[in-house]
Amino acid sequence: MLFGTIVGAGVFALPYAALQSGFFVALVWLAVLSVLMAVLHLMLGEVMLRTAARHRLPGYAAQYLGKWASKLTLTNDVIGLVGALLAYVVLGGIFLGNLFPQTLSLFSGGLLFWFVLSIPVLFGLRLIAGLELVMSGVLAVLVLALSIFLFSSFSINNLPLFSGGGNIFVPYGVILFALFGTTAVYSVRDVLSGSERSMRRAVAWGSFLPPFLYGVFIIAVVGATGAHTSKDAIAGLGAVFGYGVVAAGSVIGLLALATSYIVIARYIVDELRLDIHLSKVTSLVMLALPVALFVAGARNFIEITGAVGSVMGALGGSLILVVWLRARSRGDRTPEYTVPVPRIVAVAIVVLLIGAALQELKTLL
Repeated sequence: MLFGTIVGAGVFALPYAALQSGFFVALVWLAVLSVLMAVLHLMLGEVMLRTAARHRLPGYAAQYLGKWASKLTLTNDVIGLVGALLAYVVLGGIFLGNLFPQTLSLFSGGLLFWFVLSIPVLFGLRLIAGLELVMSGVLAVLVLALSIFLFSSFSINNLPLFSGGGNIFVPYGVILFALFGTTAVYSVRDVLSGSERSMRRAVAWGSFLPPFLYGVFIIAVVGATGAHTSKDAIAGLGAVFGYGVVAAGSVIGLLALATSYIVIARYIVDELRLDIHLSKVTSLVMLALPVALFVAGARNFIEITGAVGSVMGALGGSLILVVWLRARSRGDRTPEYTVPVPRIVAVAIVVLLIGAALQELKTLL
């Protein structure tokens, strides 16, 4: 469940980010941030197990830190999720443009993607939401299959170790965007109710498996397409393998994007109605925000995922750490596992998250 939630649209941004920073730099970031996100997922799990009541992160923040932290968490959630929807609109436009290059541009394809997939959200259709986990799993399998296929044209000369310049931070936010899976940790807790001792193993495996898939995908795509690697990882395949492979990859991507878009959009509407008590109409208006940003010119897939990942990592990750520190002394339940991270290390992680995020945002701006 956690593996399927983590593997999503972010995987398509990784090869281009690796090309910009250098292959070795990207793999170092992937290794460091994989450990970091696994620790954060485990910390969130420990917070759940230390708390008798069931919440989401805004609820835990309110219980252990106060209402101000709950509001900050909700704000971070909305910003991150709206940014994710914007990334999906851009990537949907790219994939539709790949499929119909003579008919649809990135702009028209993005508008079409947003319009068609917003209809089920407007009418409250939830049936497809049940397919999200299945489609994420299918995406993971097909990404692996595509990677194996691409190794037939692999060349070590296509893998630049370092790019130099200011591109060293390019993979940071993109990788965080691709690794964030906190929403699924709650579901893992629910599924393992009564078997909480298995939770640490489930969260650890679910967090560490996606980076291996990502590493294989980065090596396969950049190794096969080299300088032709595109921002969506799929369009660049045309220079080596032709339209057929591009079309197949775009269809796979669109199917995965469709289910994720509907689930996230519906989650935003429900969160604004239930947690902030906005009217249904006002909540639905939020669906226009991603497309408004898209029309205004926010169409760089790498920059969007990098910025969203940086903000979510800095704020979301820091909030999880602070809540975890407070829950260790104020929790009202004995947890089935603990995360053996000293306080000084937790503070260092917060500094790393915020410092790297500021550096990347500075680079983007």
